[in-house]
Amino acid sequence: MRSALAGALSTIYGIAALVVFVLLFLVATILALVVPGLETRRAIVRQLARIALPLLGLRRSVEGLERLPDGSCVVV
Repeated sequence: MRSALAGALSTIYGIAALVVFVLLFLVATILALVVPGLETRRAIVRQLARIALPLLGLRRSVEGLERLPDGSCVVV
């Protein structure tokens, strides 16, 4: 019974996350096509990404910044 409930809740969360992602993706795409200026478009998409995380119940955390070099780097 408990695993069936967990599976159902997981499925509901997955569908909700997909809906949020698709809606924000569509809004970002439309705005990126009509808003002039690369920096403005990037700022809009950045804000939409920041909105998406709390809507999905996700928290940002960063660990190990002291291990990154002072200059440019690519983190994978």
